Amino acid sequence: MTRGGFVGLLALQAAGRKTGQMTPKKSPFEIRLESVAGPILRATLLNRSAGPLMVLHDRNLQPSEPWLSLAGGKEIPFTDKRSIAKFDTTPYRVLYRKLDAGREMLLEEERFLPADDGASYFFLWGPFVALGLAPGRYNARVRWKSTLTAWVDSETRRHGNWSDIWLGEVTSNPVEIDLPERA
Repeated sequence: MTRGGFVGLLALQAAGRKTGQMTPKKSPFEIRLESVAGPILRATLLNRSAGPLMVLHDRNLQPSEPWLSLAGGKEIPFTDKRSIAKFDTTPYRVLYRKLDAGREMLLEEERFLPADDGASYFFLWGPFVALGLAPGRYNARVRWKSTLTAWVDSETRRHGNWSDIWLGEVTSNPVEIDLPERA
């Protein structure tokens, strides 16, 4: 995408935001987070609105973001791998999905993996990674921000904005996850 094309997309998106038509006060979405044996975290996005809405959940452009803390409250830092990766930041039209009312879509489902040190774990969630996780009990949540309305058609390079998209932030329910001692 050319710089001028991207600036044009930003202007279109800003114009859509000024109308106030796309930003209801309450989120029409709910993130359902669950802890599954493995240990695994699974997050789904539920459309609670009365009609279909467009959704952009993409690991590079608009990912869901994990949050972990020890049971005592100490937050676990994540590294965002996008800060060191090169990728196309164009919001292609095909990346958006229509999510019908009452339907769910999987955001992420990821396993805590054993680290090479034989004692700890690491966790990858989209572009986010946490290293050196000791066995124990953790609290988890997932947050997703919907900030983009602009799209580009990958074949015609035509661009526009979705009118049926919600802009805002939604956070999941909290869950606990246990990382067992490694033998």
